Amino acid sequence: MKTKLQCVVDNQVKQWVKNGVLHREDGPAVVGRNYAAWYRHGLLHREDGPAVVKGEVKEYWFEGCMVSAAMLELHKTLTPEVDEILKSRKVIKIDCVRK
Repeated sequence: MKTKLQCVVDNQVKQWVKNGVLHREDGPAVVGRNYAAWYRHGLLHREDGPAVVKGEVKEYWFEGCMVSAAMLELHKTLTPEVDEILKSRKVIKIDCVRK
């Protein structure tokens, strides 16, 4: 059974919902005035930029965990070991990761 993606508009905020959770593959799942948030399967997540944009404020999220912009950039060139650290939500310092 294919699940339908729904767009709900409430108080000038658009939300894309799939299986009862915020989710959208091709853009932000929540869009409001001066606000956008990218979700995947109910978790804040974006691999190609900030997952939350509130005016000038930007937050970077990976599978529901807040990360630095540098960590997200690093994700593009990860070794499998570093990718596992991110996915297991262990905290590491960027300067500890060396090529």
